[in-house]
Amino acid sequence: MPSIKVALLLPLASAEVYKVALKKADPAALTATYDTTVSAVRDGESTITIKDYQNAQYYGEISVGTPAQKMAVIFDTGSSNLWVPNKKPFLTSHSLYTHSKSSTYAANGTEFKIEYGSGPVSGVYSRDTVTVGEFDLANYLFAEVDDTSGLGLGYRLGKFDGILGLGWGGISVDGVQTPLEALVASKQLDENAFAFTLGDNEDGELVLGGVDTAAYTGDFEYVPLLGDVLGGQARRRQGRRQRDDDRRQGHRRLGYLAPRRS
Repeated sequence: MPSIKVALLLPLASAEVYKVALKKADPAALTATYDTTVSAVRDGESTITIKDYQNAQYYGEISVGTPAQKMAVIFDTGSSNLWVPNKKPFLTSHSLYTHSKSSTYAANGTEFKIEYGSGPVSGVYSRDTVTVGEFDLANYLFAEVDDTSGLGLGYRLGKFDGILGLGWGGISVDGVQTPLEALVASKQLDENAFAFTLGDNEDGELVLGGVDTAAYTGDFEYVPLLGDVLGGQARRRQGRRQRDDDRRQGHRRLGYLAPRRS
């Protein structure tokens, strides 16, 4: 039976809800590719079809730049930064971001380094228009990466190009505004919420700006959290490393609510 994970971000804004549908590929398909479609379900809602590779990689399409350069990204609840590659390992088929092809690119050049369980990834920060679902984030600060060697064989064989972190601001490398914080600040969301419905050998979805009421029964219960994963100390540490001039004014800490398991 599908399970649902929900995170709510406050305060509320008034706008729209979009869905990212998670499609599962045949676990035996070693050469699976991603196939993303965007369609209007009803007013204020859009569905992006995303394939699940061998129950290990759930990924979907975003775009970066003008005109749009499409990338497959893992929507990762364990990290908080967005990066896409500008270079790929030899004999791989990853899509690449080329900033020279984008009319909305703005150079930053600050060094970016992030450490995952499998190893480090590095590159430089840049700014461009990032589109997630039907939401555009103009002039968003993200990383274009030229060294993914730390991810090893998992990336070489993986079906994703980059990673879009959905985690807390407190673990954002260099204190960079997270994609979710940017969505909240843009006031494009109907609710400051996102939700996953993940199936077993069946399609699932990521909903941005609300929840899919058809995907669960009963009611959610909410409790206030005392803080984010690493708390203010991590935020202060990362803030000291922040060298992006137009971020020096800092940003407002969001309040978070999460559902209690029944």
